[in-house]
Amino acid sequence: MKTKIIVNNMKCSGCADTIKKGLKSFSEVSEVNIDIPSGLVEVTYEDGFPLTKIKEKLSLLGYPEKV
Repeated sequence: MKTKIIVNNMKCSGCADTIKKGLKSFSEVSEVNIDIPSGLVEVTYEDGFPLTKIKEKLSLLGYPEKV
């Protein structure tokens, strides 16, 4: 599956690296693409893996979903 999430607080490549490392800690996540200016995080992950876990991880890392 692939999903796009707009997050808050992403300002630089360091932020993007933190997000990539954090999300790739899940073996079910195969790819993470990031667009810093828009705050877009695109995640490819296995079917059946709960999207809530990805969103929770982003929040724990300091990049909650923009509402």
